[in-house]
Amino acid sequence: MSEWQPISTAPKEAGRTIIVGRGGGKLRERYSATAHWYDELRRFEPEWGAFRLPPTHWMPLPEPPK
Repeated sequence: MSEWQPISTAPKEAGRTIIVGRGGGKLRERYSATAHWYDELRRFEPEWGAFRLPPTHWMPLPEPPK
């Protein structure tokens, strides 16, 4: 599986699905979610709700089971 990478390096393609996350920091808030890039919003949005804080890292989705 891939390692977490800075969100600044995430592929920004319409409809692209990746895993995004946030960890550590002053608020110590941590999460991960499957998210999609939206050109019109110019940001990643999770499949559920909204991010309380913007993601800091990303990784590609793993290969599905065979």
